[in-house]
Amino acid sequence: CLDAGFNHEEQSQILVNKIEDIQDNLNEHRNNNFIGSMLLHHSMASTQYMGQWISAKSKLKQGL
Repeated sequence: CLDAGFNHEEQSQILVNKIEDIQDNLNEHRNNNFIGSMLLHHSMASTQYMGQWISAKSKLKQGL
């Protein structure tokens, strides 16, 4: 054991309790997850702009 102060069973139960709490209050958790919201927004925005770039590139290629 690397750390004599680490109790696997206790930590496992804490993790399970946290997951269950988030599941029970998923909407509230998502509303309070600012960083996750920002990452999702920018991920979607980058996908949108990549699609626009591909479309513009295809139009230019067809025009040549």
